[in-house]
Amino acid sequence: METSTVLHNEEIIANKKKFSAQTVAICTMAVVIAVMAIMLLVLLTDTKTDDESSISSLLDAPLFDDNGLLAAQSDGRWGFINDKGEWVVNPQFAWVGEFTEQGLCVVRNEEQYGYIGLDGKYIINPQFETDFHFDKPHGTAVVCSGKKYGIIDSQGSYILNPTFLKLSGCYADGYRICISETDKKVRLTDENGEELVSAGFDAFEWYYSISEDDDKEICKKADCTEEIYKNGYCFTHWLLS
Repeated sequence: METSTVLHNEEIIANKKKFSAQTVAICTMAVVIAVMAIMLLVLLTDTKTDDESSISSLLDAPLFDDNGLLAAQSDGRWGFINDKGEWVVNPQFAWVGEFTEQGLCVVRNEEQYGYIGLDGKYIINPQFETDFHFDKPHGTAVVCSGKKYGIIDSQGSYILNPTFLKLSGCYADGYRICISETDKKVRLTDENGEELVSAGFDAFEWYYSISEDDDKEICKKADCTEEIYKNGYCFTHWLLS
């Protein structure tokens, strides 16, 4: 009788332990699920907020520019229309930028870039290898010709002949960043491209001195045809290297 009672008690204790273990497991699982649900909710909320912010920021800007023009494409060519849907600049370009305060817009024909006025006529004929916009409020643009960079004014006259391997737009405080051909180091210039210091540096901002690998014309990554940015790679593959 006593043996039976002991066995019965041991069975009760074992069942309690088993029940307790199952309870702990269930509670743990419930906590994990709850945490995952909260994380998912936060993620969805943040994503929705970011999307709404992006859309809102786009809608905050006017659709038509200060000249009442909107870039439009027809049959693969770009031009500009007014708010009545009428062509102000007929669709004739492979690509168009935006009109500046000076009334200039960078455009591309099949291979080269030039600048047009509000009437769609060329003010600066296509001759450049890049699509730089005119700086505000300096009214100058960096251009590339023969793989060298210089500066032009709003009439297309050179303020600085193409001499640098790289040259930035003009910052608000009047500085530019250049890479000199002589030693391929990074330097500061004034708004007209005049070098301000003789010392060269390895990097400013996103501008890096050029290594021997950068003498190649295109990225050394297989099947990539992008221009060299740093250490023989284009910008994307440089980030990944």
